[in-house]
Amino acid sequence: MEVSDVPWMVTELDDGTGALTGVLEGTAITLAYDGERLSGNAGCNNYFGPATLTGETRIGPLASTMMMCTSPDGVMDQERRFLDLLAGADSSDLGDGRLELGTGGRVTIVMVPTSTDLAGSWSLLFYKDGNALVSPVPGTAITIELEEGRIQGNAGCNRYHASCQIEGSSLHISPPASTRMTCPGPEGVMGQEARYLELLKEVDSFDISRIRLLDLYDAEGRRILQFARS
Repeated sequence: MEVSDVPWMVTELDDGTGALTGVLEGTAITLAYDGERLSGNAGCNNYFGPATLTGETRIGPLASTMMMCTSPDGVMDQERRFLDLLAGADSSDLGDGRLELGTGGRVTIVMVPTSTDLAGSWSLLFYKDGNALVSPVPGTAITIELEEGRIQGNAGCNRYHASCQIEGSSLHISPPASTRMTCPGPEGVMGQEARYLELLKEVDSFDISRIRLLDLYDAEGRRILQFARS
């Protein structure tokens, strides 16, 4: 297997003391390599830049989007640490089903291959509201079920469905149709539902990780929805 054959998910990072620790629960840090460039999500923002991961390892300069994520606690600190470690990596080793990047002879980032199977049921964890990702209104459950050429689910009050097209990591969803029920509570449920259905129409790409998370992005590479496998 070559590094460019599959997307990767980070499982461990140097914590600043030389020890490797797992990533924060509820976050997913990903990496894809096409032989010339890296791209992925650093836990909140998308990043990209030139790289060589065969022979002498060289990475960067890296650029990223500029969104602020408010949860879980520490996600932005983790993101900065990952991007610093990635930019400073001077070695890469692929073996035993994982990819390790290092600096000065010390392993600083550990990754495993990720799955790209979208089929099945997912529950919403966060959605984009302004410049932040926020969790659903307490007492509500928003779901999405994907199968070839179609999605359906519950938007918090009403059922919805739509057609979709998947090609590689690209995902485009047609304007969803839904039932017409009005739910009196909890407070904010109908506004949240309207926002969620609008976000579905903005989806341009996806990223799926082995820790059972599905991230959906808009055309500018901003994460707008995150789901967990149901």
